[in-house]
Amino acid sequence: MKKKIMTLVLTTAMTAAAGLTAFAGEWKSNDTGWWWLNDDGSNPAAEWKWLDGNKDGTFECYYFGNDGYMLSDTTTPDNYQVNKDGAWIVDGGVQLQFNLEENAGNDEEAGENSGEASYEYDAYDLIGTYTSEDGDYMELNLGADDSLVGMYYDEDGSFDGIYSFKKVNSLEYKDSLHSRSIKFSNEGSFTMRDTVYYR
Repeated sequence: MKKKIMTLVLTTAMTAAAGLTAFAGEWKSNDTGWWWLNDDGSNPAAEWKWLDGNKDGTFECYYFGNDGYMLSDTTTPDNYQVNKDGAWIVDGGVQLQFNLEENAGNDEEAGENSGEASYEYDAYDLIGTYTSEDGDYMELNLGADDSLVGMYYDEDGSFDGIYSFKKVNSLEYKDSLHSRSIKFSNEGSFTMRDTVYYR
């Protein structure tokens, strides 16, 4: 059991570290368009990337085509909209991710407990990486208007979809485009389509 827990902890840490390296780099442009150049000289192609290109602590999500150029003012191959600046939008609002490590955590209020468990989460409490027992995982980030953005990866670590979850209540969020909902529990996990994902 200890070995499984340690493996899960190390896998989560490595996944988080791998995700952070994608943010290092800079924007480049030419007559054809804009692309992102990673510090190692590579650039993303045929994938989504959360980037903080202007280093303001706010990450926007961009789609890069097969040729490595950022798509803008169009619909991406997986049917999402990006604005003229290339940022992913839902209902006209740019989807954002913030560097909130110092603000993360569930603030507990002092007071008497009536004996019933009552858990209230806000979006800040829910961001993070959640992994199922099968090894697929979802990175939840803040979206616009108290929504959550989910980047889903299959068991092999391959990107498999992006979801925009609108808040139903403090424990449930729904993505109507993909007919998926996530329901959070008091243990800090969530359930999606009968599968439990743990942080």
